[in-house]
Amino acid sequence: MYRRNPSPVPQMNARQPLGFQRPSFSQQVPQKSNLEEMRSMLLEQKQDEYINQLAFKVDVLTTHNKMLEARIVQKVNSSSTPSGKLPSKPEPNPRK
Repeated sequence: MYRRNPSPVPQMNARQPLGFQRPSFSQQVPQKSNLEEMRSMLLEQKQDEYINQLAFKVDVLTTHNKMLEARIVQKVNSSSTPSGKLPSKPEPNPRK
């Protein structure tokens, strides 16, 4: 006895008409345009320049801080007042 399949199963491997084919997506990363490459290079250069300027400023501040620390130590060492005590007579301000 012959049985007829009541609901035909669509074939998965069937080709679709030309106008309805799925586009093939490649795994390649889209290439940057020449303008985008130039822009990214310029941004990298500006960032490098900015980092160098900041590093220079940090160096200047570090040097200045060391000089101030040395002056404070020198001032403490040259003071005639024993540490931890106030002078018996106020010292006059040399700027006046």
